[in-house]
Amino acid sequence: MNLLQPFIHQRYSESTFFFFVQTVFLYRIKQGLTNIVKRAAINKAAKNVNKIV
Repeated sequence: MNLLQPFIHQRYSESTFFFFVQTVFLYRIKQGLTNIVKRAAINKAAKNVNKIV
């Protein structure tokens, strides 16, 4: 894909670009939430282990 190509399909390119950005953004949010949940679960497990010990 040549970025210097004339903007023949400018509207198509824009919608594709925004779709790409949106997808990446949502993916990053999902990753962030997953990491938060994982961290919370690990902290909970660590507290339970400390109680047992």
